[in-house]
Amino acid sequence: MPQEKTKDIRYLSRDFDSIKQDLIEFTRAYYPDTYQDFSDESIGTIYLELASYVGDVLSFYTDQQFQENFIQYAKERKNVVAMAQALGYVPKLSRPAQTMLDVFVVAPVRNNPDTGDLEPDFDVIPSIQEQMIVSSQSNPDVKFRTTREVDFTVDRFDDPLDVEIWTEDPGTGEPTSYLLRKQVPAVAGEVKTQTFDFDQPKPYTSITISDEDFIDIIEVRDSDGNRWFQVPYLAQETVFQEFKNSSNINPRFSQDENVEYLLKLSRTPRRFIRRISRDGNVELRFGSGDGQNINQEVVPSGTTIGNPILKPTQQLTQPLDPSNFLETTTYGQVPYNTTLTVEYASGGGVESNVPQSDLVVIDDVQFNSSQLGGSQQDIQDVQSSLGVENPQAATGGAGQESIQEIKNNARAFFKAQDRVVTKQDYVVRTLNMPSRYGSIAKVYPSTDEIATRQESEINNPFGVNLYVLGYDENKNFTTLNDTVKQNLITYLDEFRMLTDAVNIKDGFVINIGIEFEILVYSTYNKNRVLMQALSKVRELFDNDNQNFKQPIVIGQIVREINEIPGIQNVSSFEITNKFGGGEYSDNVYDIESATRDGIVYPSQDPSIFEVKFPDSDIVGRAK
Repeated sequence: MPQEKTKDIRYLSRDFDSIKQDLIEFTRAYYPDTYQDFSDESIGTIYLELASYVGDVLSFYTDQQFQENFIQYAKERKNVVAMAQALGYVPKLSRPAQTMLDVFVVAPVRNNPDTGDLEPDFDVIPSIQEQMIVSSQSNPDVKFRTTREVDFTVDRFDDPLDVEIWTEDPGTGEPTSYLLRKQVPAVAGEVKTQTFDFDQPKPYTSITISDEDFIDIIEVRDSDGNRWFQVPYLAQETVFQEFKNSSNINPRFSQDENVEYLLKLSRTPRRFIRRISRDGNVELRFGSGDGQNINQEVVPSGTTIGNPILKPTQQLTQPLDPSNFLETTTYGQVPYNTTLTVEYASGGGVESNVPQSDLVVIDDVQFNSSQLGGSQQDIQDVQSSLGVENPQAATGGAGQESIQEIKNNARAFFKAQDRVVTKQDYVVRTLNMPSRYGSIAKVYPSTDEIATRQESEINNPFGVNLYVLGYDENKNFTTLNDTVKQNLITYLDEFRMLTDAVNIKDGFVINIGIEFEILVYSTYNKNRVLMQALSKVRELFDNDNQNFKQPIVIGQIVREINEIPGIQNVSSFEITNKFGGGEYSDNVYDIESATRDGIVYPSQDPSIFEVKFPDSDIVGRAK
């Protein structure tokens, strides 16, 4: 019996024209006696074109489905959102505008018990709880809420208190009331709540919040008062919790009054993750535990690891299947026989970008007046005088993220991995710690041997040495207290690699003084030009512009001064070291030996240059 001849079939053609041409050539080659009319009017061409059309459509959908599997090429929003969440990034449905609010009250006068001077009567000034609601004057539907408590008894560089005379006695000219003003961050959006009932426990149960203006989860509590925490993934069993810095929490740290809160890492079985569903709603998904027998430790078991089909001796050289480790109840508790109350922020959008001085209407405010010792009438008068205003326009409000924004943010989020690995990671993460846990002004990570010469301070010679400095009340560099350091260790512990050790150390401050002389054109006022030059030097040496191991390039500073109108030349510029005396740091530094080619190089130890008293340590002369 003769064998059938093998037919040559091409699989690379994907579009209509190439598929049609391949079918024509295939017919001519293998069916030359059956069909020969390939004109556009023939019935055979109709069938070939129909087959080509089907092939073209199938190729199109094959290509489309294939590209929808890659986030950089996907076009359908639901697919982009799903892949972004697979990378750990949760897209935003609404983005709120942010601004700073001026909060002010009028306070009566009292005599200072120590000095006898007149001052505001802080015994009748209540603090204001966070979540104060303020609405826009031009658009009452736009709501803003404060994200920090307003305490008028606190006056720090990162939370300053402005006091000015409000009214005076016409006869004596002495103040009879003061206007107190503080600033507090505010974000667009109002607080909404939804409740959800749970009966029997169901593994990985979820609830849905249908709100197109959803911003973020504020708090979730059950009917027993237990708080449920949001985590990036259910296997994460530790969460950050803050506690008011008081002697009840930690007697030693409570002595540091400048640190408002203590930060702790706590393990909790009550946790959930937030996701965006395919229909664009917010979904809260819980764990797999039943709440009665929760195993919070990932303990490998011999009954689940390996291949149970093989004999034990045959498994000794076999690779382990990592998926077998998933047989654990460490993914948290599932709510049952309870009611969850979900408190979330809703609002934002483009309309929340309100103009300056538009947030002046107070819709809701809660005072903390239980600890005050003044008269009730004075307390009520202070409360009734409360006013707010935004000195700057609110910006940053927008609708849901576009597809391209989701792609870019997801790839950036995945690259960051929410971990500290490089030096820059440590810098960014350290400076990102909220100021309520202690303010960190400058940070320098190092693993150099030179930076580990202080043997008495080394906890782990193979760890990362994190040199840090903070600000004092005058915004001068100072060492951090133990409370801030402990909060920083707790904060970094959630992000550092398991094998990394971090040693928190004090950085070195080198105080300097500056003297310079300028030549001024005869047609300019010398004093005015000199004041501009002094202002420029103070700006260049402001502590915000300084950093660890940052050299001083004298030529660049001189060039900045020369750009001031009226200056002919900078005839001299000298930097000196100021130390000791109870005012400056005790660090002695040889500026002359450290200067090469007009550049003052920092020391090998992590140090930072500082002009501590700009008014007296920067001296200029004009000729």
